Amino acid sequence: MRDKCEREMVKKLRKENMSYTEIGEVMGLSRHFARKLQVYQRKIHTKKPDPKSVLDNKDKLSIKRRILVLKSEHKKVYSNKLKIECGLDSSARTIRRHLAGLGMRYKNVKRKIFLTRAHKERRVDF
Repeated sequence: MRDKCEREMVKKLRKENMSYTEIGEVMGLSRHFARKLQVYQRKIHTKKPDPKSVLDNKDKLSIKRRILVLKSEHKKVYSNKLKIECGLDSSARTIRRHLAGLGMRYKNVKRKIFLTRAHKERRVDF
């Protein structure tokens, strides 16, 4: 990789109306490389922007506030409940993704069989 001073030297000699062949001979480079030093600019690689969020800041704040209220009341936090109570148009999956970003985890609740009257009677008899 070449220094900035070499690039500036090539630009300076070029302004003095020297050809790339002459510049190459003076600097000990090929004429193609002398041209490359002047013409090509170094590309600066930038990070690609993140995908646009479906939830805006107002929605995110309302979700945070509602979570604090639910936790203070010792209730469970559900994405569908948050969607309804905060009046959001986005999907429950989007809200779950935002909750994961806040450090919360979610899992599906295991369904359990409700006891029938016969089950309850058998338990009492046992």
